Amino acid sequence: MAGAAPPTRAPRCEHRGDGQGHSCGDSAIVIGLDTNVLVRYLTQDDQAQARKVDAVIADSVARGERCVIDPIVLCELIWVLRDAYRTPKADLVKTLDQILATQQFQITEKDRVREASEAYRVGRADFADYLIGTSNRDAGCSETATFDRRLRGASAFRVLLLVVLLAVGAAACSGGGTPAAPTPPPTTTPPATPTPQAPPFSGTIFIDADIITAEDPTTFASLTPNGQGMRTMYDRRAAAFIQLQAYLFNVTFSDGLSTEVQVNPEFGSTDAARVQAEKYAIVIGRLPRALRVSVATVWIHQGVQPFGGGNNNLLIHVGQGDLYIADGVLEETFVHEAAHTSLDAAHAASAGWLSAQAKDVNFISTYARDNPTREDVAESVLPWLAVRYRASRITPALAATIQQFIPNRMAYFDSLGLVMLPVQ
Repeated sequence: MAGAAPPTRAPRCEHRGDGQGHSCGDSAIVIGLDTNVLVRYLTQDDQAQARKVDAVIADSVARGERCVIDPIVLCELIWVLRDAYRTPKADLVKTLDQILATQQFQITEKDRVREASEAYRVGRADFADYLIGTSNRDAGCSETATFDRRLRGASAFRVLLLVVLLAVGAAACSGGGTPAAPTPPPTTTPPATPTPQAPPFSGTIFIDADIITAEDPTTFASLTPNGQGMRTMYDRRAAAFIQLQAYLFNVTFSDGLSTEVQVNPEFGSTDAARVQAEKYAIVIGRLPRALRVSVATVWIHQGVQPFGGGNNNLLIHVGQGDLYIADGVLEETFVHEAAHTSLDAAHAASAGWLSAQAKDVNFISTYARDNPTREDVAESVLPWLAVRYRASRITPALAATIQQFIPNRMAYFDSLGLVMLPVQ
């Protein structure tokens, strides 16, 4: 937290003369609040720190001064409350409203913040995204180019549609699953003689960020700490299976499935491990039952390494998870990895799948083409899900491309009767 300036010295901060922000010459504004200070003030979850923050703010108010909050702090605040405290969006919007209305707070570029907050209230992207858009517009930009599909239709944004996208960087093992329940009938008839073509995508987890989102329902029901125990976990940083005294959590889902989440002790405490376990268990609960049925364990480590599937497990490195979240594709990545876990063993080498693969001739991605045995099922299931269950969220052009390249694989998935709740 920045310290209060002496009474005889003006605060050192950027100023604006256009009414958007505060003036450095305003001696009634002498202290800026860092994100961690604002979090303590709002949550009161660390009593020792909260008392210090309350005293600082109360002292400032008593002197007739106000506390400066920068827009960057507000962006970080929303991320922390959402990801660490699992605060619902409606409550995040209320928090922004309260901060904007609090007289003791001076919000830098308040008009932009208020406009971004209103866009966030009704939009699907992050508060920070809308703030970027308003800031760029005020800087003279006619529009802000982005790959974030959640901003489709948003004022001042142009969403770029890629034909060839980033490659998926996750290796996988095998798992198994059991299909059940009917799905909607296929909407296309596979062509008799498809023409060989280059794959339309490099990897499919990036084809659309709205296929499954943080606003969708989850089957996550409960998470119960179960102490620590010795577990064998794969860590990509070591490129090996290692034994760790992991933090253990039992997770149950509302459809009767359950899993054990094993968290690397490097997180330092049960509370810190629980934050990660619950964060990812909620997301995993958004996956179709057919993709969760063989997930017996979840491994969580620090580090920026690709996720993984197989071994009746999902592998998570939280640094990489943050990148997937920033790209809006965390759920889509889990669909890919969970397909390895719950579909590969039963289907990747089956006669029906290999026949569909041969009839299609083409592959949906270069990743699938280059790894036809290991990656084709996982690369194809997300596009199938998008067309069959999320057609309203993807563009007609994307749906047409998927159906053009893998119609027989689509028909194969249709025939399995996979239980897709809660996606249905």
